Amino acid sequence: MSKIIALFNQAGGVAKTTLTMNLGYHLSTRQHRVLLVDIDPQASLTSFMGIEPSELETTIYDALVPKDDEQFVLPIDKNLHGMDLLPSNIELANAEQQLIEDVFASVGRLSVESFRTHRLPLLNLPEDILSALRSGQIEYTKAKAIARVKDEETRKQLLEEAIGNSLSLSQIRELIKELKPAKQQEELRTRFDTTYKQAKKAKKLWSDAKKRKQLESLLAKLEKLIAEEK
Repeated sequence: MSKIIALFNQAGGVAKTTLTMNLGYHLSTRQHRVLLVDIDPQASLTSFMGIEPSELETTIYDALVPKDDEQFVLPIDKNLHGMDLLPSNIELANAEQQLIEDVFASVGRLSVESFRTHRLPLLNLPEDILSALRSGQIEYTKAKAIARVKDEETRKQLLEEAIGNSLSLSQIRELIKELKPAKQQEELRTRFDTTYKQAKKAKKLWSDAKKRKQLESLLAKLEKLIAEEK
């Protein structure tokens, strides 16, 4: 009886390919028949097995998105280090879009473009995020995460980085976590500057003895904080 072992993770660089290849190899040394299936557009597993992805005419993409109704034979490479391989290449990146278009085509009432143009605007997202979502540059879950960044310039930079580096959702969330302390620091500095300017203009603050005494107490605490850093 066949067994299927799936190894997946949204993050990059977590040893998915290495683990898959080594697990497959050790199973094959125990006389198990092993078929490795590379379902990543980066095709690292295919490359590790000694095949050049760019030279492949048929891959797992052709199995997921068959052409017309023609009978398709899986392009399995046999006996590579004791294992078989169903390879991949960059074409697989188009499979998700193609499958979505096929679903909309089967429904018949709404095209992908119509959905992007008329339905996505109903989402409460900033215009820059919505534009990237409409054009298919970024997935909805990633767009929602980036949209939570309120600062427009910071959000724009994060969006560009996410698209340019094909960041996973977990990587985007980690970057957003890193942004929070810097943002809080900047907000506190702005608040301090604003309060300082207002304090200089507040006449009652200086003329009222009770308020002046409170101000002296606050200044003493502030001076103590500054002195601790020296």
